[in-house]
Amino acid sequence: MSRFLCILVIVACSGKVGNVATEDMGREALVRAIGGDPVSLDPQRAGDTFSFEVLRDLFEGLTVESPSGEVIPGAAESWTVSEDGLTYDFFLRRDGRWSNGELVTAAHFVRAMQHAVDPSTVSPQADFLKSIAGAKEVLDGIKPRSFLAVHEVGPYHLVIKLLSPTPYFLMLLSNSVAYPRYELPASMHNDRLPGVVSNGPYILRQWVPGSKIILSKSPTYRESRAISFEKVTYLPIADSAMQSRGFKSGAIDVTDSVPDAEFVGSGHGVRSDIQVAQQLSVVYYVFNMRKSPLKDSAELRTALILAVDRSKIALQVLGGGEQPAFSFVPMGMGAYPTIDPASDANPRRHEAEVEVAKAMYRRAGYSRDKPLSLVLMCPTDSRRRLVSVAVSAMWHEVLGVNVQLVYLDYRSYLAARADGGRWDVISEGWNADFQDPVNFLDVFSSSSHQNDSGYSDAGFDDLIARSARARSTLERYVILASAEKELLRAQVVLPLYFPVTRRFISPRIDNSIISPMNHNYSKYFRVRKEKGQPLS
Repeated sequence: MSRFLCILVIVACSGKVGNVATEDMGREALVRAIGGDPVSLDPQRAGDTFSFEVLRDLFEGLTVESPSGEVIPGAAESWTVSEDGLTYDFFLRRDGRWSNGELVTAAHFVRAMQHAVDPSTVSPQADFLKSIAGAKEVLDGIKPRSFLAVHEVGPYHLVIKLLSPTPYFLMLLSNSVAYPRYELPASMHNDRLPGVVSNGPYILRQWVPGSKIILSKSPTYRESRAISFEKVTYLPIADSAMQSRGFKSGAIDVTDSVPDAEFVGSGHGVRSDIQVAQQLSVVYYVFNMRKSPLKDSAELRTALILAVDRSKIALQVLGGGEQPAFSFVPMGMGAYPTIDPASDANPRRHEAEVEVAKAMYRRAGYSRDKPLSLVLMCPTDSRRRLVSVAVSAMWHEVLGVNVQLVYLDYRSYLAARADGGRWDVISEGWNADFQDPVNFLDVFSSSSHQNDSGYSDAGFDDLIARSARARSTLERYVILASAEKELLRAQVVLPLYFPVTRRFISPRIDNSIISPMNHNYSKYFRVRKEKGQPLS
């Protein structure tokens, strides 16, 4: 999800977009709209899309992503991998510095990863590091954090030992959970504090919750001269129409959404101010496997799944380029055998499924005279609301189910998600943190902190574990495809659609592309040069 969950949410926006034009715009200032306020700017404690967006500007991991999503050197200049794929030696750049001028060393990365797996940190992304030897024992509280197999050989030499070969390990290290950690005095442990010491291209200058986050270019960053924008301002605006108005007024350079009314049928394919790209993410509903009645009946859960017309949701209710999801893992994972959305988007097939759903509903003990009642919980973003209304209408029309819709702001939603007593079905989304199917499937492992459903299956867990021991990518994919089939067969998740990324972008921004995982570093945005203007 990003990763944690990739969810657009409504956050009160106390500042007026119009005021930004005079305060924050200019040739050397970049203004970006994001769908909500970051929850935390502590790299090891962050777990939401909006926090990650800002953290990618403030910090730099051993590896980073290129504009097109490939793994490239970051704070590490180079690395070597042993023949058995278990030992990684990283060699840090000697010119890597914190924003206060101090050198970035291997010890800072040791401290960060130890902190992430420490149970007291409660890091939402700690699972990303569980392929490192010793991580499980530390996470389980059996061993101290020093047991983690991440060691400083010298100031610029870091060694990490893995339990088994992990082909995507370098991708994992570009995530915030593995960003280096500077030791601040206890009195300064406040991630809203301006001037937090960071090692990335920008420094945090101001954070007004619900209004704006202001960053300035770090003079100590090694590539500082190549960065176009001296200042970046993030505006948390959940309403896509408000983002659009800010963009059209010139107050915003880049949005993270485009209103449906301006996108559908607008000829966006030829418009220079709109960018669209398929996203490695999925939006889905989870059934509560800790609470009756859904935990008690696979037939009842199946009836609910079959009653939903996913093609109608994606193509008509939304209609912005989304694809219906008949698998959990989205397309675009290399040779992984993902189900083609078009292969199951058949109206006649859905008509047959509706009849099966009705029969299963009756066998589960429900009817229109004795209807099922459910609580469906969603974040308060307009598109999720639209989908929830459509799904609840389908459940009521096909089966007679009574659905209570509960909408929560983002922070309340995050808290309520973990309380299975408050919901029967919950709307969730997952955005790829790295380009591998295990990033999606591991969400439903019994030990995953992201597993809100309560689903626990020894066979599924074994397949995920076996995939880590596979000798080739093809073998891994075959095992993971079996795990996905087990997950779908358990009827605990209803994949709904695969989203697209769409955004407005100012004509003054040059050569900007949307990465496959929608990870867009501000340092890659460039000011378009006018004719005759010298290159910087």
